Amino acid sequence: MCRVSGEVKKKLQLKIEHLIWDKACDDQKIHKRLLKKDGIKAIIPLRVWENQEEPWITTCAGVPKCVKGEEMVYWGYEAQRECLKYRCPLIVKGERYTGKCLCMSESKYGQVIRIPLKEDYRRYTAVARETKKWNRLYNLRTASERVNSRLKEVLKVEEHHRRGKKKIRLWISLRLGVMSGCALAMAKKERWKDLRSIVAFAA
Repeated sequence: MCRVSGEVKKKLQLKIEHLIWDKACDDQKIHKRLLKKDGIKAIIPLRVWENQEEPWITTCAGVPKCVKGEEMVYWGYEAQRECLKYRCPLIVKGERYTGKCLCMSESKYGQVIRIPLKEDYRRYTAVARETKKWNRLYNLRTASERVNSRLKEVLKVEEHHRRGKKKIRLWISLRLGVMSGCALAMAKKERWKDLRSIVAFAA
């Protein structure tokens, strides 16, 4: 019997950097647990209720505003401080106002605001909301949703009469195997348009 050392096991462990969930999982405890205990950055849409008033100092998504009401420019995540950094929008755009930015900062760099994540783990996330990176990561979720849709609608994964975790896991694994096999067969035939189509393969 082959024994694997603890060091090797640690190297083999999959490191999850981002976890992409839907809006139903937008909860303070979930965001905090993922980041503080597991080191995972959550990509979860913020729940905004109807008629919810936008905070004066930030947008609903947590983007701070300067004194003129303009949204400040995201300037990165400072991991050591666990905070989001924002700069004056007019200074970033190269504009000036009598030698000062409109945020009334004496520095040519403009006003800087740092928001600690602990202020509100839902609103202030390690991957800042309303940024290109956040949107790009969240768009990856549609790929997994398509897989779930094909499993449910085409391969009828929910229409089973089995009990027990092992049997259900096997039931789903067989269908995932079918999907992967169909995709591989289509790739070998260079039928790229039909790569995700199980129906085209069966036909």
